[in-house]
Amino acid sequence: EMLVEIERLNGLTEEFLGLARDAPLELSSVDLRALAAAVVGDALLASGRDAASIELTAAASPVFAPGDVDKLRQAIRNLVLNAVQLGGSGVHVTLEVAVDRGRARVTVADNGPGVPREIAASLFDPFVSGRPGGSGLGLAIARRIAERHGGSLILEATPGVRGARFSLYLPMPRSR
Repeated sequence: EMLVEIERLNGLTEEFLGLARDAPLELSSVDLRALAAAVVGDALLASGRDAASIELTAAASPVFAPGDVDKLRQAIRNLVLNAVQLGGSGVHVTLEVAVDRGRARVTVADNGPGVPREIAASLFDPFVSGRPGGSGLGLAIARRIAERHGGSLILEATPGVRGARFSLYLPMPRSR
């Protein structure tokens, strides 16, 4: 039990340090559809295949955005794992990749309990969590990653209502 707790504290420390320091981004052209598919696989392994159902819906063609693939993977993974962990056994999570008004959009939606009204305004602040035992760093880190890429992370669900929907928007390369 002590080793498990040490591992948990190490992970928490790494998340906090990642939020505090802004390491330079290693930019490349990221296929968000392929990245989202990889995150679905990660989340199913992390949560156990019977704990949640995770569905990927994506545009027919790849959606590319300039970004740091590791940081974007972390942001999307944080959103999906939050949905799975908060939703509990039997939650259904949908991960959607699309182009929305000239921006790349990755949306994570679930049919879980939703965002409590009392924390909605501070949800993206460090150490604010709607999950017992949650570190409150996952959404803060995901938003910081989006902002560092010139994008945004938005709660697109009504607080206090069942289900949550978060969308990460990223700028797309300009056509020539």
